[in-house]
Formats: sequence, structure tokens, C-alpha cells
Amino acid sequence: MKFTFALLALGGACLTSFAQVPTPAEFLGYELGDRFTRHHSVVDYAQALADASPKAIWEPYGRTSEYRELGLLIVTSEANHARLETLRAANLARTEGKGLASDDPGVAFVYLSYNVHGNEAVCTEAALRTMHALVSGKDAGEGDVASWLERAVILIDPCVNPDGRDRYVAFQDRTTGLLPDVNPGTVEHDEPWPGGRSNHYMFDMNRDWAWQTQRETKGRVSAYRRWMPQVHVDFHEQGVNSPYYFAPAAEPFHKIISPWQRKCQEHIGANNARWFDARGALYFTREVFDLFYPAYGDTWPLYNGAIGMTYEQGGSSRAGRAITTSLGDTLTLAYRILNHHESGLSTVEESANRAEELVQQFADYHRKNVEDPFGDYAGYVFPAEQDAAKMAELFRLLDANGIAYGKAPAAASVQAYDYSSGRTSKRTVRAGDLLIDAHQPHGGILQVLMDPDPELSDSMTYDITAWALPHAMGLNALALSSRLRTTGPWEEAPAAQRAAGAARPYGWVLPGGGADAIRGLASLLSDGVTVRRADTGFSLDGQVFKAGDFVITRRNNETVADLAGACIRAGEAAGVSAVAVSSGRVTTGYDFGSSHYDAIQAPRIATVSGEGVSSLSAGEIWYHFENNLRYPVHRVGDIADLDLDNLDVVILPSGWYRMDEGDRNDLASWVRGGGQLVAVGGACSAFSGQDGWGLERYAEGERADIQEEEDRVQEAADERNAHDNASQGLDPLPFAAQGRDRLRYDLPGAIFRAAVDDTHPLADGYGSEYMTLRTSGRRFAALEEGNVAVLPPGDQGRPFSGHAGEMSIPAQKGSLVAGVHSMGQGSVVYLVDNPLFRAFWKSGHRLFDNAVFLGPSM
Repeated sequence: MKFTFALLALGGACLTSFAQVPTPAEFLGYELGDRFTRHHSVVDYAQALADASPKAIWEPYGRTSEYRELGLLIVTSEANHARLETLRAANLARTEGKGLASDDPGVAFVYLSYNVHGNEAVCTEAALRTMHALVSGKDAGEGDVASWLERAVILIDPCVNPDGRDRYVAFQDRTTGLLPDVNPGTVEHDEPWPGGRSNHYMFDMNRDWAWQTQRETKGRVSAYRRWMPQVHVDFHEQGVNSPYYFAPAAEPFHKIISPWQRKCQEHIGANNARWFDARGALYFTREVFDLFYPAYGDTWPLYNGAIGMTYEQGGSSRAGRAITTSLGDTLTLAYRILNHHESGLSTVEESANRAEELVQQFADYHRKNVEDPFGDYAGYVFPAEQDAAKMAELFRLLDANGIAYGKAPAAASVQAYDYSSGRTSKRTVRAGDLLIDAHQPHGGILQVLMDPDPELSDSMTYDITAWALPHAMGLNALALSSRLRTTGPWEEAPAAQRAAGAARPYGWVLPGGGADAIRGLASLLSDGVTVRRADTGFSLDGQVFKAGDFVITRRNNETVADLAGACIRAGEAAGVSAVAVSSGRVTTGYDFGSSHYDAIQAPRIATVSGEGVSSLSAGEIWYHFENNLRYPVHRVGDIADLDLDNLDVVILPSGWYRMDEGDRNDLASWVRGGGQLVAVGGACSAFSGQDGWGLERYAEGERADIQEEEDRVQEAADERNAHDNASQGLDPLPFAAQGRDRLRYDLPGAIFRAAVDDTHPLADGYGSEYMTLRTSGRRFAALEEGNVAVLPPGDQGRPFSGHAGEMSIPAQKGSLVAGVHSMGQGSVVYLVDNPLFRAFWKSGHRLFDNAVFLGPSM
């Protein structure tokens, strides 16, 4: 009797313990699906779960730009929590390339990421439900949660993008009533610009995993690499009328994705299908969502050895709390939550059931990286003594991705691919060059990021198809056919020492050729310094200076309190040393009082944000000014809001502008009076074909030549596609193939080699070539004069790296990349290809900086 009573008491204690785990409704005060949850409540609920159960802990990993907390809810069995650090260390040992240890605990790590796109807001709501189910063991169907947690550690990031999500939730709270209006045409289904998809700086963080430009991504990847899971799911939403999508993914797959990674997607997808089939839910697989571009939430984990997957629920920003679909169904927030909840639980279940296989294959993946690397090359060499700022960005990326590097030995006649020429030949490696050996645990992500021309298994992809780090950074590099071993750790060369000059210098020269030289110029201008740019080289005090270097004299800067200090700060910003000089009289060249030195004073700069503007482009510009240039920029909501009388530079981000004649005339008058207008990407279209703006789609006779080439390409395609239908009077191409055929006109993103006039101020910091990333088939003819970068006709419009549809290629030949059209005392700079693309295209940053700050020299 006493024994029975003790058991009952123990059971009662357990029930009491479980009762202390609050449901979302008990904690929030409303049922999930009735409204959207603000981020602070999400964090509070995660902490409440951790406080209520020994199965969970809340581990913060950072803050957003708007200072919202980021963190992981870590859920596993009590026994696993007691040895969590031991499990984590054992898991990291699996990534060392030594294979699976004989005493490996066999516990898998599963990482669930929600709401990287803020206005795909069901994701976090589903995370709340799934967190509760895993902690409490309830609301998991027939799943044996306790068994799962014995075999797996579950890492849940309930909201990757709180800033964007709270922006969307605030919109919903503001526009929706007591009951949702299911009519798609109502205000609660029409999110205003810029929407909540992106983060504070309007970046799409699901394109940032590899580049890690945003603070949220840096924190997330650091947290990810602290745990290195075997499975990672990135939860999303898609269009209202789409059924649910889960893995396996669609082609193209990058070729280094292993057979096991493909097979495991099938396993997990089959279990998801079992759960969905049980209640008759619609879903699709193997379509739309490919595994190619390296900075997604599915591909980056894949290239780090995990099973990376995207799950997509129909809904997204238009769905609100409920909406009528095209079939007349009502899609509710509660139903969307259920789908994501079940796919998350199903994935945890299958991962736990396959824990031993997952950890074995994970360890084998990293061992293969060390012993027999994926990819075509055995290592990569970056010659030393290249631009310091570009090399610093390269090191940042390598470190952020866990890629090891060191010093190269001297080696002659090494077979290597040259990223600059695109040719393979015998090359010489110098002792002390930077060497990245592909035989390393994180060789998978290395091989993808360095891939000189990624191989597409299917052209139906929806992102850029080339991204090689040497082109993105603007650096020379070699890909080695055979292995070289590092001779030691990399050591940065000491900064070159410049002569200090006289105790009271006549002035200073800031070298202007580096990638970050304009950061130095911006620092000087922010300190109120008047700067002069040399348009020709000169020598002085035994040193040789180049065209584009910046001269700072005491004259015209008498009011600057600490001119020497300003020059020191500018050198630090630019990554070089400002050189003190003793006189304004040069040894060769032109003296400092000559008109060959254009004066540059602090420009007043504005950019446009709002309807009709690409929020991504506007965000890239904003981010670049605040985080790279560290120079003020005014952001206005419309062209009509520009105070042109008090501005020197206006930047139009890419977009779809609907300028009326008055807006365009006002801009023209301002430019002719000395203003500098910079048009990026799609903004160029607003001036194409307009009188006085110098920009046309095609030069005279050019369209006919392009049409003739397109006709030849089409004739070849018709011959290739000829079949029996044509002889029977049917279309040459079957209806089922016509949709795919349209891809021949697509240019999703490829690298083209541009010829550059390196004597033009817009090209300061560049040589005779520039690798431009072109992300659309939009083209403009070369200007009548002022061409700074064009795609040379000799390349026939073909990309240097990446894919372009065959019908898009003829129009690229001879097209404009960057140019300057003079208008009166001012000028318009056309940057056809976005040089700030996703902030990772470092080689384009200097082009943008020159366009903004070097107007007086143009």
C-alpha cells in the first residue's frame, strides 16, 4: 500500500511538472492563429519554456540592428542536457576530418530556423507551437517525443529576422479588424513598401549565409558553427495559391552535393509525406527550389556537410490571418501553422530515427574533405601583395566560413587555372603567397565559393549562377590541379613605412588607388578637409605618386583644428599611410597649385527610398554609407521630396521609376547647374531614350545586328527541336516544352568581363578590366562619349563565368556597364550593373564610391 502510494505521489509530481510547461495560449493570452506575436513575446515564451523544463535552455547569440534579441531554444532529454557540452564537443570532433570516433555518443543535432523573411510570418507562429510540443511532449500526433530527444539535440531559432517580422506584425496589427477580412483586395493584404521581408537595412538575409554581411547573419552563422548540426531546415512561405513544398529539392544541385545528401532528402521527404498524407494535405517536391547558389539556408548547410532543406508554406505577406485563394478556399493562419508544425516534427522524428546514420555520414563527409576533396581543384593561391583592403575582406570571409589558409611554398611549373584569363597553364607560385589547401575539413564550402564556373545540371534556377571569390573581391588567383601544402600559418606583411617628412609638412598625400581609398577621402571630408585629386602622376621627396592620389594642403584647410590627425584617421580608414610632403613644388609632374588638382569638398548626398524603388538596392546603398563609407546620406521617400538646392549628389537606387516630365526637367536643371546624378541598375531605364540624357537602348544600326544574331540562334534551336509535330502542322516545340524554352531568354546572374578606360576618374582603383556581375538581360548602348566600362564586342556577349540564356547573349555584346554623360557643369553616372550587389561584390564598391565622390574630376 505504501509502495502504491509512493508511485502515485511520484506520478503526481511528474504531472505537476508537465503542467508547469505553459502552452502558447496560456502564456500569450490568445490561441495561435488568432493574431501574430511580437518578437519580445516570442523571446519571453522561449525563456518561460526553459524556466519550466529541464529539457530546454534559451541561449542568446546576438542582437539585431534594432537591438532585438536573437537566440536558440535548445531542446533535448534531461540526460543529454546534463552532458550537453560533452555532446557538443563530440559533434565538433566529427567535423575534424578524422572519421567517427569509436566512442561517439551517436546523438544527432537538428537545427530548425524560422522566419528569415520577416513577412513570411507564419514561421515564427509555428515555431512557438513546435517548441511547446518538443518541451512538453504533447501536441505531437502519435510521435514519441521522449525517444526523439534521447537521440537528438534540437536547436530552434524561432525568428531569424525579428526586425523585418515586427515591421510586418505592426502592419497587421494596424490594418486588421477583430475578424480578418478574407478579401484579397483589402488593405490588410497589401503590405506597404518596403515590406517586412528584409532586415533593418533591407537585405534579404536568405542570400547572405556565405557572405555574412549583416550582423544577424554573423550571429546566426557563429551560433550554427558552434553546434554544426547534421540537419538544417529553413522555414519559409510562398504565394497564397501554392500548396506546401518540402524536400527533396529541384535541380540544379551543385555537383559537390553528395549522393548521401540527396538520398537523405528523400528519406526526410518521405516521412513528411506520410504525415501530410494522413490528413490529406496538398504538397509538392522536386520543383522550383534548387540547390545551387551558396548563400541560402539550405545550400550553405549542405556545403558544410549537413542535410539542408527549405520548407515553403503557401501564404506569405498577402495571406494575413486569413485569405480567399484562387480556388475559393479560405487559407487561415491556423492551417498554415499546422503544416509547418507537422513538417518540423516529422523532420525531427526522421532525423532521430536515423541519428546513427546521420552522424556517420556527417563524419565521413568531413573526412572526404580532408582525404579526397570534392571539386576539381586541390588548392588555391592568391599572390601576396595585392590590395590590402580586398585581401582583408577575403580573410574575413574565409575566417567566417571556417576555412583554413597559410603560406605557400615556392613552386615552379604548377598546372593551374588562372581566374583572370580563364585559361589553364603552367604557373609559378611564390614563397609566401596565400595558399588555401582544399584538403581541409571545410573544403566543401571552399570548393563552392571558389568554383570558377559552376556547372548547371538544369538552367531553371532563380538566382545568380557565378560568384567566385577572386571575381567578387577583385583579386588575382590560381586554382591548382595538384596539391601544395602550406609551409606555415599566414602572417600579414607589415604595413609599408612611409617617410614622416618635415616636422611641419607642407601637406600630405593619401594614396588613392586602393579599394578603400574613398573611405579615407570620406573621413577627410567628414572632418571638414578640402582635398585635391591629382589627375596625373607626380614625384616629390623621392617618392612617386599616381594619378588619383589625394593631396591635402595646409592652405584652404586653415580652419581644421588638427589637420595632421585628420590625415592619420583617413589613412587608417583607407588602410594606407598618408605621406607627409615638404613642399608644393614637385620634382616631376605639376605643382600643387596647378589646375591638374581638382578640389573636392564634402558633398551633400541624398538617395531615394519608397514606392517604385527596389528596397534591396536602397538598402545596399544605405548600408554601404553607414557601415563602409561612414558618411552621412539623406534618405527621402520620393524624387519630389529631394531638396535639390541643398544637394550636390543624388543617388537613384535600382527601381521602376515613373518620372513625369516635371521631375525629369528638375533633375536636368540641377545637373546642368553642377549636380552629380548617379543612376544604379534599373534607375538607368528612367533616362533611356529621353532627350538630353545621352542614354539609349541601342545605337544606330545596333538593333538590326542583334536581331540578325538572335535569328541565327533561333534557327539553330528550331533545327535542334525539329520533330514529327512540325510535319503535321503543329508547333515545332510541344506545349509541354514551351515554358522551359523561355529560359533561353533569361539572364539570372553571370559574370562578364568589361573593358575599362582606366584613365577616367570613375575607374580610379581599377586596371584595364573589371569583372561585372550582370543580373538581368537589361542592356544599354555604349554612350557617344564618356564610356568607362563596356562589354567588349570581341567576347560576343558571352559571360566569363556562369549561365546566360542563349537568346540573351547577342544583346550583351558591346553594351554599357558604366559611363558618364556630361550635362552643363554636372554629369550623370550610369551604373548599369549594381556594383553593391548584396554587399559581397567587393570589387564593385570602388566604382560606386568614385561615382559619388569624384564628380568634380569628371
